[in-house]
Amino acid sequence: MGDILFSFSDEKVTRVLKCCIYFLLSCFFLHIIFVLYGAPLIELVLETFLFAVILSTFTTVPCLCLLGPNLKAWLRVFSRNG
Repeated sequence: MGDILFSFSDEKVTRVLKCCIYFLLSCFFLHIIFVLYGAPLIELVLETFLFAVILSTFTTVPCLCLLGPNLKAWLRVFSRNG
């Protein structure tokens, strides 16, 4: 019985870690997009990255809560032919 509970908690931990990694990747991706659109790269790095974090919080976190770290579900929801 203890093995079942342990493996279940391992699955949840890996799921949470994947969600955290996806969130961080979305923060870096948005930061790169903002810099490509003209945000200052050297002078205001912290402000630009914090803006990316705020936008990722408003866009990625709700999707992670609903869809989880399942890439196939993300592609099905956000692609045109999904």
